[in-house]
Amino acid sequence: MGLAYVSLGEYRKAIGLYEKALEIDRRIGDVRGEGADLGNMGLAYASLGEYRKAIGLFEERLEIALRIGDVCGEGNALGNMALVYVSLGEYRKAIGLYEEVLEIHRRIGDVRGEGADLGNMGLAYANLGDKDRAYQCVNEAKQIFEKMDLEHMISKLDTIKKIIDSKFE
Repeated sequence: MGLAYVSLGEYRKAIGLYEKALEIDRRIGDVRGEGADLGNMGLAYASLGEYRKAIGLFEERLEIALRIGDVCGEGNALGNMALVYVSLGEYRKAIGLYEEVLEIHRRIGDVRGEGADLGNMGLAYANLGDKDRAYQCVNEAKQIFEKMDLEHMISKLDTIKKIIDSKFE
């Protein structure tokens, strides 16, 4: 239900449901579910612009993922934190987190995740004013998506390249 409310832009209602789910998951000992609830709440708070609250929830999510060996949860938490740091204009912090996520995606063989990480890093580098690194990341991502024949992702990267171009005109 929480995801349905998020898709409707009803973030406060979604948060209320995630809080109830978190309470239930803690009561029954579903640690993986607890981590997912925290991550979902973090996304809802980020959508509301409550970035510091979101980061705190993602950090809790990360702590649980590390404790139970949930590599995907670890990557999700780090990636979501990176997105929030981009929203805060803290691009170096975001890049560091994207690098961690990229390493995880490479380790688990998530090639599509690698491409997304590189595209996101490209934007962050562009915001730092590092045109060369921005293009390097985006071009690596594009090669990945071309090999996978993911036209919609290639199209997104073309849009990212236009954004980068506009920053350096």
